[in-house]
Amino acid sequence: MISVDYEVTSEKALAGDLSLILRTADGQDATVSIGKLERRKGTIGLKVADAPWRRGPFARPGPGPGPGAKAAAGSLPQNFEMYLVRNENRYGKELARSFKVSNSIIMGETKFDKTMPRDWTTEEVTIFSKPPIEPPTPNANKGVGQDTALAGTTSQFSQRYVDPKLPLIGVDVKVGFWPVAGGREDCLSNLVPIYDQNYPDSGMTRVLAKPGYAVGAVAVKTNHFVNAIQITFMKLKEDNSGLDTKDSYVSEWLGPEKAGMKETKLGGDGRKVIGVVLNKGAILDGMALVMDSKR
Repeated sequence: MISVDYEVTSEKALAGDLSLILRTADGQDATVSIGKLERRKGTIGLKVADAPWRRGPFARPGPGPGPGAKAAAGSLPQNFEMYLVRNENRYGKELARSFKVSNSIIMGETKFDKTMPRDWTTEEVTIFSKPPIEPPTPNANKGVGQDTALAGTTSQFSQRYVDPKLPLIGVDVKVGFWPVAGGREDCLSNLVPIYDQNYPDSGMTRVLAKPGYAVGAVAVKTNHFVNAIQITFMKLKEDNSGLDTKDSYVSEWLGPEKAGMKETKLGGDGRKVIGVVLNKGAILDGMALVMDSKR
């Protein structure tokens, strides 16, 4: 195990998600996701994971995923350069960046010069000095709104996104797959609620309401997982009291929609949709809508 002591000297530089980079003596980079540092000082511990499926960058080749499969044994390198980078993906795919934000530590020997940080451009300073448009914090508005029935199945990982002030106007979705008996099932692996027309484009498949409309209902097709969704957009009433169910249009199916899948309709009663409930790990197991308590 390797223990890395750190101390934060600039919160602004560390505002994004962080990763620890280990550049080995042969020039190969291994990335360890850290996320956000919650404390100004602390210790980061690194070790080779030995749980099933968690191979990591330093595990030796072994059997593929399957029932009873275990990660192969491995070891951390003896010679490497280590440093922190800020991964900034919250401003859209065109502005995705990684910045070195720490000094380098050399363990053992390395054949390469130290990785040097670069100065930010004027554009980067201007853009990244402003907070990005972000979705609501998951599970932060408990008790706000009313959840619909669940389409799909439950999961030990549940995230409830609610904005009590804004209606849902669209989503970003991503398609993935998961092993099932006899093969694999294509399904949705991620869904991001959107409340602002200017929400940055991260490269996922996006559908947004026309101006003056908002999400009113969602049809969900499921098999083992959530496979596809179709959104019904409804016109916002001028008095902001709800949605006009008689003035609506539907999106195309988002995801691998096929005949024979179970279809569940969520929402559609004229109340504004103010959030979503996502049961997901690596893929989307189930979902519900959060409806405004008032019509």
